[in-house]
Amino acid sequence: RSMGAATSLLYAGGWDSPLLSCLILDSSFTKLTQIAREVGESLELDLPKRVMSGAVSVGLGMMRRSIKKRARFDINKVAPLDVVSRCDVPALFMH
Repeated sequence: RSMGAATSLLYAGGWDSPLLSCLILDSSFTKLTQIAREVGESLELDLPKRVMSGAVSVGLGMMRRSIKKRARFDINKVAPLDVVSRCDVPALFMH
């Protein structure tokens, strides 16, 4: 669940940078919203799974709207998996 590895993949997949010769990535996530959902649903609260899942969905929706308004980007588009095929430098993935 590394934000650093995910950020590196997003950068390498979106830019043609002569500064990159390789990537060494440890535990990148594939989609920000997926990892946020997994972390939220793994919280050990005394709630039924259905209720917890619904609360996480509502919370993610609220966060998405707030981030789009304040930071002007969509958390649904923070997905290293979507850009990894465009990376043209060698990469070592560790998990």
